[in-house]
Amino acid sequence: MQVNVQLISSNGFIPTLTDAGYSLKASDYAVIGRYSSNIVQTDLKVYIPEGYAVALFPAPEMIDRGLTTTVRTFHPRGEGTELFVNVTNVTQFNQVINKGNVVGMFRLIASPTISLQQLESCGQE
Repeated sequence: MQVNVQLISSNGFIPTLTDAGYSLKASDYAVIGRYSSNIVQTDLKVYIPEGYAVALFPAPEMIDRGLTTTVRTFHPRGEGTELFVNVTNVTQFNQVINKGNVVGMFRLIASPTISLQQLESCGQE
């Protein structure tokens, strides 16, 4: 399967494939304060095929530094999904993210269409 990606500025990086998935790199410098979170830009759009979703995993080098990551997306209808990474610092020290640092890994996973059915009762009286 081919997936299209687009850099939205000259600061972005094309993801590279590793054993953990595709790398997401910071497109700019950021400081993550102690015990806080900050959005890190990637300047990358991924055109996700229908029936798939993005799964983000922390990069090993982020875990080693006491940082956790979650993905944030901006998805205008009919366009590519711009990926942002929310980095949380769980240490007592400020952490610096430099341009080009790997801030996360992503994979596309199958996302089947499901239907939800409301139950009459959850067994609680």
